[in-house]
Amino acid sequence: MIICLTAYLSVYLTEQVTGTVYLSVKTKYIYMRTTIKQLELLTTELNKQLDRPLKPYIKEDGKLTAQIGNFHIYRAYGAYGLHEMATDGGGIRQTIELGTKKELYTALHKLIQGVELATA
Repeated sequence: MIICLTAYLSVYLTEQVTGTVYLSVKTKYIYMRTTIKQLELLTTELNKQLDRPLKPYIKEDGKLTAQIGNFHIYRAYGAYGLHEMATDGGGIRQTIELGTKKELYTALHKLIQGVELATA
C-alpha cells in the first residue's frame, strides 16, 4: 500500500511540476523526461547551499559584470554541462562535462548530496 501511494504521489507531483510523466504498463516503471527547468532548479539549489551568486552576470552601470563562483548550465552540440564562473572577464571552469540532460541531472544530485554531507 505504501509503495502504491508513493508512486501515485510521485506521479502527481511530477505532473504538477513538469507536466511530463510516462508510465510503462509492461515494466510498471515511471519515466520522467528531464527538463531544463529541473536542471535550473538544481543549479539554483547548489548556488544557494554554497552561498554563491544566483546569476552568472549582473548589469552594473550599463555593463555586464561576471559573478565569480556562480554555477550555471551550458549547452553545446545538443548536450548539457555545468560551468563555474572563474574570472571577472567571464572565464569559466568546466565542472561537469557535456552529456545528456539526465546525466547532468544525476551528476547535480550527487554534487548537492556531497555538499550536504560536507556541510553537515
